[in-house]
Amino acid sequence: LVGIYVIVTVANTRFHTVNTSDSLERYTILTIDIHYSWDRIWNKYNNEVKPNLTRPEREKRPPLTDAQLCQIFSGSDNSPVPDGIHEDSVLTGLAPAVPKRFEFWGDVLKLKNVDVGEEVLIDTAGAFFIKKCIPRGSAGFKGNQGALMNRVGGIMDTFEDESSSKEGVDSDEWSDES
Repeated sequence: LVGIYVIVTVANTRFHTVNTSDSLERYTILTIDIHYSWDRIWNKYNNEVKPNLTRPEREKRPPLTDAQLCQIFSGSDNSPVPDGIHEDSVLTGLAPAVPKRFEFWGDVLKLKNVDVGEEVLIDTAGAFFIKKCIPRGSAGFKGNQGALMNRVGGIMDTFEDESSSKEGVDSDEWSDES
């Protein structure tokens, strides 16, 4: 599996440290509620065929089910994470016990600005390791022209404020009246 795309709401965040004999790794773990999910696929020309991320309800490919996601993550229909990652008490808060609820792991720096309750697009590397996490309302979310136009509008407002002073110009030159 190369990865999946998911549109989610962040339910919780926490940190996890993994100690090995030669390193210390820190991760942010997002507990998320999945709205839509698709596996990454390529056409016969080796070009990725991305799902309709801006209007997921119009996507022709059916989203992945909880059982399919569990199978992708752990190789089992009954567990959302590989064996040995969590104690059983943690698993009771995830799928299949809680429908559409999974965990994704990612780099602490990449996920430092993700907030609980925020809707995001996640692109994974492999099953559940976050490669990209983009807030749904940001201009970085592919196709979100509304957010981009708001940013451009804000820049234009700033430009207009600076030019509206019209210093050094007689007011009658700016008048519509002749």
